[in-house]
Amino acid sequence: MAIIKCGGGVVGIRGQLGGNIFSSGTNGPYVRTWANIPNPCTQNQFFRRFPFQAWPGVWAAISAGQRADWNAYGKAHPKTNPLLETYHLNGYQWFVSCNQRLTAWSGTEVHDAPVNPPPTTVTCTAVDYAPDGLIADIDIQHVADAFADNFRVIHAYVIPWGTNTSWPSAYYQMRVDFDPDPGETLVNFALAHNIKFGPGAVGYKMFVRVMAGSIEGLASIPWESQATWPTA
Repeated sequence: MAIIKCGGGVVGIRGQLGGNIFSSGTNGPYVRTWANIPNPCTQNQFFRRFPFQAWPGVWAAISAGQRADWNAYGKAHPKTNPLLETYHLNGYQWFVSCNQRLTAWSGTEVHDAPVNPPPTTVTCTAVDYAPDGLIADIDIQHVADAFADNFRVIHAYVIPWGTNTSWPSAYYQMRVDFDPDPGETLVNFALAHNIKFGPGAVGYKMFVRVMAGSIEGLASIPWESQATWPTA
């Protein structure tokens, strides 16, 4: 799915054209590929949807003052889409967004709106993607104490070029640590990689995102890099 920007006097577009569905939402017009989903109730879809079912009840249970604070936070913190257009999330959207992150990070659910800014981007210095015997070994280097009092969150996906294997081009959470040891400058997520993507092979290309996450559920702009499995 992608947001679109209309021009030439066109204010909106809806309908199907050439296998694409054009529509519009709260944040403007968008286009998505038409898909005939044979089974919309797969186990994977159930697990992705299930967490969202709880948040309306939690939102209703917090105080009116807390909801007002979330709404005020949404108005005071605009976001920018890839077309450089400014838009706002409402308080409930921010509430769910922060708590969904905390759930993924095994953090503690929050009912109060954030009072601190998001963590700053952590610049890592290197990604080492290489074989260790018959399996992958991945190390990411960063400066000491870079994630003090924050979560260190690592996502990755792999393109297995030159093989008949394929995975969706989507980032998967590989590892989360809260407030790592101040002297730690190297983190390895080989185990998660090997479980998700297999042992690795020549031609595999890995894309990595590393971000800092706060206990309020806010995330830094991710640091991104890539590495290719070396030839023998």
